[in-house]
Amino acid sequence: MGEPPPLPDALLLRLHENFAEAYRVIGRSVPGGAVWESEGATAIATGVGRAEFNRLFVLRPPADAEVLLDHASQFFAAAGVPWCIIVPPGIAQSFANASAIEPGSPIAGMAMADLRDLSPRPGTTLSVRPVETPEDAATFVTTMADGFGTPRHLFDLFGHPSLLGRPGLTHYLGFVGPKPVATATLVASHGIAGVFNVSTLASHRRRGYGETMTWHALRDGLAAGCSAAGLQATPLGYPIYRRMGFRASVDYRSWYPLESLIEEGIVPPSIVAT
Repeated sequence: MGEPPPLPDALLLRLHENFAEAYRVIGRSVPGGAVWESEGATAIATGVGRAEFNRLFVLRPPADAEVLLDHASQFFAAAGVPWCIIVPPGIAQSFANASAIEPGSPIAGMAMADLRDLSPRPGTTLSVRPVETPEDAATFVTTMADGFGTPRHLFDLFGHPSLLGRPGLTHYLGFVGPKPVATATLVASHGIAGVFNVSTLASHRRRGYGETMTWHALRDGLAAGCSAAGLQATPLGYPIYRRMGFRASVDYRSWYPLESLIEEGIVPPSIVAT
């Protein structure tokens, strides 16, 4: 069998919008967050002092990339946070000659084009439940941070009470007995079940828990009226999602403004070269 045909442009755009929505909902809900939209782009500041948490999503070719970047720089400077740029590959050429930005690593976007084809494998003994209380939210943040091996304070925003019960966003915790061991988040928007924040404690990996968490979110997305699904895969998760029926859909391009790299204490390659 050959490779499946490319995804329709309309579906790709909905996938891009859902990716951005996962950040929009934070920017619009959490204290210290802000959202600015213009020229086919969305800038989201979350208040976290790391560039990857504050993003300029460019979903349509800008009339002038330099002007857009200048406006975005002013927005993020007012928010007091470093930032990065995320674009689909079809728009990447618009930024090829932009000044004062450094390329970052691509982000592997994956898609399941028709959720009606859901065919989950037999489940695990993992018990999955939605996060509904501030106590659950605190446990979600701790479990996710431990699963990713990341300082907890970077993920505190995901546990903010303003996100509890927000339409289109659901956090999940997976339990083995009373112990929380896995997390996931569903962002249902634009007809897409976007799956984010899938993590499992290192001590409980290779037991299918990440897959169980993902299937749970997909079923809820289907029940919410989503017709397709999307996610951004890490190298660790990529083969799991392929087995589940996701396929590579787009490698998002990223750039980091020099000002943000310097703010975070990173010496950009262009400066080293000089």
